[in-house]
Amino acid sequence: MSREPWRVKIAHSPLKKGVRGIFNAMEILTKSPLPPLAKGGDLLPFDFGFESRGARFEAARVAFIFVVADESCAFGKTSGPLAIADASRYAEFYDVETGAAPLAIGVCAEVAKGPNGLTSTLKRAQLALAKGIVPVVIGIDRQVTCGFKFQPIVALWGNVGRQEINEAALFKGRPSAILGVRAATCDAIPSLPQNVTITTSRDVRDGWDELTATLTPMPGPVHLSIDLDVLAPAVAQTPRSLEPGGLSWYQLIDAMEMVFSGPGVGSVDVVGTGGISPRSPAALLGAQILLKIAGFVSSSGDR
Repeated sequence: MSREPWRVKIAHSPLKKGVRGIFNAMEILTKSPLPPLAKGGDLLPFDFGFESRGARFEAARVAFIFVVADESCAFGKTSGPLAIADASRYAEFYDVETGAAPLAIGVCAEVAKGPNGLTSTLKRAQLALAKGIVPVVIGIDRQVTCGFKFQPIVALWGNVGRQEINEAALFKGRPSAILGVRAATCDAIPSLPQNVTITTSRDVRDGWDELTATLTPMPGPVHLSIDLDVLAPAVAQTPRSLEPGGLSWYQLIDAMEMVFSGPGVGSVDVVGTGGISPRSPAALLGAQILLKIAGFVSSSGDR
């Protein structure tokens, strides 16, 4: 059986030839373009990371789904979600803080390409939820978040009032919280439904009491939305996060952990990736966030 170049595995790479062999293998994995799809929006599996082969969707505990609009996108050459997928090849897969390997729980990864990619992704996410798999969708902007219509939402967003979606409609009718806000348009906050609780970035800096009070009564599991604009500019290193302030890396991780251990998380989206360049610190940051999500799913107990 022929093997596509983008699916070259470690067993067939020159790893035994030393450090140079490792880098040669990484070039094979990350520079080859994704094979063309017959129809836009088809789901294409790949191995997230470099150390191990991904799980099949049916056997996975977590499903990473990357939404890509352009059919010609390629690993290592394209900004946005695929830059994060590519950066997973350079991530370390042992979490020194938890003493665990997040990918050991069973993680599958898929790419949805083309003009119908978002529709295919959201259908796949609903199937994952039905099977007890935690879907994690990685997209350009908050249009991804709109696809999760039935769960309470906890949004780690730095900016409220982006024009990508109708945020008031998104939150209507379900208990929700927006955490880490430091910028908003004039009409954004007043237009939000009364069922939405706002915790500012400064509130987070001053302690976790307000966040605890927000999360404690919230029914779960929730949908967790992470926009990279919640991070401080020096941490995010993307055009999405420009305003002064924002969360540090450890504040983001602490907030995620509180949501996972509090109401619990059924699905996740990671957005605000549009300005991330391949082989950049921001791309590696995105990959590390995904690994943290897998780690929190693992530590949250059996599904």
